[in-house]
Amino acid sequence: NAFTGAPELRELYLHHNALGTRAVDLLQGMLKSPKVELLDFSNCGMSVEVVQTLLDIFEQSWHRLRVLRMGRNQMGSQGAALLGSKLPLMTSLREFSYPGSRPLKDGTAALVQGLREQVLEHGVQLTVLDLDDCDLGTGEEDEDAVHVLAKVLEGSQSLKTLIVNGCGLEANGVEIVLEAVQNSEMRLETLGLEGND
Repeated sequence: NAFTGAPELRELYLHHNALGTRAVDLLQGMLKSPKVELLDFSNCGMSVEVVQTLLDIFEQSWHRLRVLRMGRNQMGSQGAALLGSKLPLMTSLREFSYPGSRPLKDGTAALVQGLREQVLEHGVQLTVLDLDDCDLGTGEEDEDAVHVLAKVLEGSQSLKTLIVNGCGLEANGVEIVLEAVQNSEMRLETLGLEGND
């Protein structure tokens, strides 16, 4: 395998590639590099099967990861749930980006539940959180993911960038998000609330 000798590799940018299971298999050596701390798989057309393969390969290394970008893929709610289950293992994570992957209600719930455990139980301090196009709900239902996100935000004093564009928040959900931001005493530099009507 030509991709096994990269022991100093720290950042792996693969965005805008069509990555199938075979391609991820070929990249195993790089993914298992002992120093990788940034993975950018944005817009790679990743299916649920590819996500599962990636998670299996990276199983022993989540604790090193500082940046994970998984936006604009085709994983659906099942892929989001798989990824959400691994978020608590990412105890060094500072940036989580998942825009435009349409995890639907169940997938979004799994992602924010993983973030909740990561932040509140493991003390992770994110600086960038991008959930553009995730279905957070309006907060009018108890099971709406925006309630769990609010707890994540209240525990995220280091957050500098929060993107929740197109998340179906409506006025009530936006109020929940803004109240959580205020309660956290974070010093946000960028806030995206576009398209929440």
